[in-house]
Amino acid sequence: MKKLFSIVFIFLFLLLFVSRICAAAQTQAKVFNLNYASADALAEIVKKLIGPDGKISSDPRANILIVVDYPENLAKIEQIVKQLDTRIEQVAIEAAVIETSTQTLKDLGFRWGRSGSVVFYKGSSGIPSKDFQVVFNALDSNSQTNISSHSRVLTQERRPAKIEVSSQTVTGKAESVIYDAKTGQAIVIPERAKTGSFLLVTASTHPDGTITLDVQPSLVTPERSENYPRGYIDPLARMVATTVNIKDGETVAIGEADFLQETDSSDIAAQATAAKSRKTLIFISAKIIK
Repeated sequence: MKKLFSIVFIFLFLLLFVSRICAAAQTQAKVFNLNYASADALAEIVKKLIGPDGKISSDPRANILIVVDYPENLAKIEQIVKQLDTRIEQVAIEAAVIETSTQTLKDLGFRWGRSGSVVFYKGSSGIPSKDFQVVFNALDSNSQTNISSHSRVLTQERRPAKIEVSSQTVTGKAESVIYDAKTGQAIVIPERAKTGSFLLVTASTHPDGTITLDVQPSLVTPERSENYPRGYIDPLARMVATTVNIKDGETVAIGEADFLQETDSSDIAAQATAAKSRKTLIFISAKIIK
């Protein structure tokens, strides 16, 4: 009897053990309520991680992701979803294009670096917010300064933001003629080209509060043609591309590589040339929106 009882006990124990293994091996469903990431976009990533018996579906209206898989794989997927479902920083980009004399910029403390297109202000590539406000007010009130554009845009980090202030400029006497379908009257359309300021900037934020800016500013200005008769205009394009690190809220100045060459302060002729010389500077500010 004792032997029979032992056999039954072992059988029940094995049955319970096997049933638990089978239960653990069964697929389970888990619902992920997403806060920041798009359910549809995340589903495209997660579906590459589920097992052969797994399934995935998403509800874009509620921004919910539903994953069916084995418990071990679900745990791995949960960790990945947590890493991807994070807040993307919003960055406010402000850009101002100014034209002023070289001497004015020098008087305000701007100097050219050894290389690149970043103009240094009092030895630093980043201009603090308070200092920039003083500089901008000084330029705005300066009779020799022209602020051609001042724009703001809100964007997400690591996504390019585009700022464009442009116009269609008549470039010459070349023209095309079309005729009105009803009246038959000739309509003369002059040749035009887009001129103005164009800025492409991508901001990446870092835990220490700094911001990396990949900037590609360009200026297209109408210049009198030297190769064609009087009255023709050649659009002159000036473009740079650079990467700079600044603190949150700071401003960086981008300019032409030759406009702030050092001159002897005792040279009267050099001072006169600097006062008359007019150059363009682009101020780019970036601030993380909390």
